[in-house]
Amino acid sequence: MFTPTRSSSHSLWSRPTSMLLRLEQTLVQGLARDYHRRSLRTAVTVAYTRFGREYPQWVASLFDDYFVYQHLLPMLITAGEAGVPVTTEQVAEKYADQVSGVPTSRDRFRTEVMPAADYFMHLVAAALEDARMITPTIGIQFASHELPVLS
Repeated sequence: MFTPTRSSSHSLWSRPTSMLLRLEQTLVQGLARDYHRRSLRTAVTVAYTRFGREYPQWVASLFDDYFVYQHLLPMLITAGEAGVPVTTEQVAEKYADQVSGVPTSRDRFRTEVMPAADYFMHLVAAALEDARMITPTIGIQFASHELPVLS
């Protein structure tokens, strides 16, 4: 016949408690991840709306909603969850990959879109700040200079 001792009784109770703590931790992490994703999506939507109004020529040049939501947003989410900064250069590279398969053309497109990519990232940062999100939490890196003027 089994008679629980103090040590075996302790282990019987600690196991469910530790399982509940792990479950709670997993739930909190999932909620935090969902919150960050939603906040980032909202910030990107706000930024894209303003960007499209101010620079319709870039939207017409494929810096459009497809690019932003199918390529850029997933890149921002993935980098944010990994705690890796996203640079303007990476955004420009992603754009150049979308619009051209020829390496020499990609270099030209990357150079041309750099000011637009920089401005868009600043708009995202501003939207996150307006929502009182701390930008390093999602891993976006921004240049410290003023917003570029696009032609």
